[in-house]
Amino acid sequence: NQTLKGIASSPVNRVDPLALGLELDRIADDSNATREMLSALVDYFNDAAQMLSNTPSIRPTDSPWLTSGFGKRADPIDGRLMMHKGLDIGGSVGSHIVAPADGVVIFAGTRGGYGKTLVVDHGYGYQTHFAHLSGFAANVGDRINRGQLIAYMGSTGKSTGPHLHYEVRRFGRPLDPIKFILD
Repeated sequence: NQTLKGIASSPVNRVDPLALGLELDRIADDSNATREMLSALVDYFNDAAQMLSNTPSIRPTDSPWLTSGFGKRADPIDGRLMMHKGLDIGGSVGSHIVAPADGVVIFAGTRGGYGKTLVVDHGYGYQTHFAHLSGFAANVGDRINRGQLIAYMGSTGKSTGPHLHYEVRRFGRPLDPIKFILD
């Protein structure tokens, strides 16, 4: 018992209540700062995951036939050199067209030389355009998911045969769709 009294009264083991309170405040501040930093990281990774799911990244049809690439080419109908803003994928009328990313259908109708066309807004400035379709499996306002059936291949509008004209645009600027086919 004497030994315990000696240890308790020893200056080495005395705790200064003020110093202890300051240390606890510092630990609480560090903990709050860490919590805020981790919360910001969780938000960042959630936003990144959302952006990835909304970025076109899969082939919109199973057909292996690329019939025309992105860039300047001779127009197949009148022969004039012009910019081809998309990728043409040949196939059969009625072949399935799937969404290359999550998004919302913002247009489904006929648009001049494109014939039956469907446009999906993916957010983050991305849109995909699907033209020369024979029909639609999604309607304006539908929220769609990557891989979901959205339309059917056709030969409507200014078309020389059944194919999908596929465009990827960012902030309205056409980009080479082949760079967005990662599967």
